Amino acid sequence: MDHTQLWQDITTSIQYALQPGIDRLTEERLIARSDAFLVMLPGISGAQQLTTVAFLRHYHTTLHYELCRGARPYASAATVAGQLHDLTRAVLVTGAAEGLSIEAAVAIALVLHTRGLAHFCALPITAA
Repeated sequence: MDHTQLWQDITTSIQYALQPGIDRLTEERLIARSDAFLVMLPGISGAQQLTTVAFLRHYHTTLHYELCRGARPYASAATVAGQLHDLTRAVLVTGAAEGLSIEAAVAIALVLHTRGLAHFCALPITAA
């Protein structure tokens, strides 16, 4: 898949997520929605299922390097859709080994967006 098609697929998934107001759900409901996408990922028999919380904990440092400059976010896009593009790209880049779908990446990006990027960047960098 080329980058243009990937970008279009991300844009479509973000538009789909924003139209019904999913971005205004509570963090708990967004995590449950994200977990529902992650359940669909192929896994190794007997391995623990990937969850949103586990993903964010495991990739905290890498996401921090992708999204933050020190304890502050890189310049943020002016629109929610633009911010979700930035967050989704970072989630896809950091979680590439997990085989995330675009929908799962958008769902995780919505959780990060709801928590607030400034809050995320202010958290100390942790070891994976």
